[in-house]
Amino acid sequence: MAGISNHYDSIIALQSLISGLSLPGITNIDSGASIVIQEVIDYRIANLTLPCVLIAPFGAESYDPEGEYVDLDGPIYGIAVAIVADPKDTRYSL
Repeated sequence: MAGISNHYDSIIALQSLISGLSLPGITNIDSGASIVIQEVIDYRIANLTLPCVLIAPFGAESYDPEGEYVDLDGPIYGIAVAIVADPKDTRYSL
């Protein structure tokens, strides 16, 4: 559903990028729900398979106050990414 908003398109692109990393224990977005897009990050959902990656919008859109990104025309969108795992599961380490 590309084109809903720039923010949503950015989140989808980030989900695809993370899927392409082939992280151990994280299944591809085509085969499972290990990389989940949420409205607000919440790891307490009962049907999450751990480990997983949660992606959600974060904060309000802003404009570059320092003028660092001069080539960009438009707002800056925050995106939160959380890697969630069971602390008792020691098969995967960063």
